[in-house]
Amino acid sequence: MDFIFNLPPKEYSLSAFIIADILTEGMTVNEQNTLANYFQLLGQVIITNAGQMEVQNGTHNNDISIKG
Repeated sequence: MDFIFNLPPKEYSLSAFIIADILTEGMTVNEQNTLANYFQLLGQVIITNAGQMEVQNGTHNNDISIKG
């Protein structure tokens, strides 16, 4: 799976387009919507897991400030 992380940015994005195009072939709008929601939830769980791992490993940067 390391090959995915070594793809250049444009190829990385193109691969997502190709996979989505293949997956949604012949699906109804409702099926596409529910599949997209599933993948968004999957991404959110991965992001939450990564954030918690940063906090527990002490790699979270506490010096970040919001400017506005």
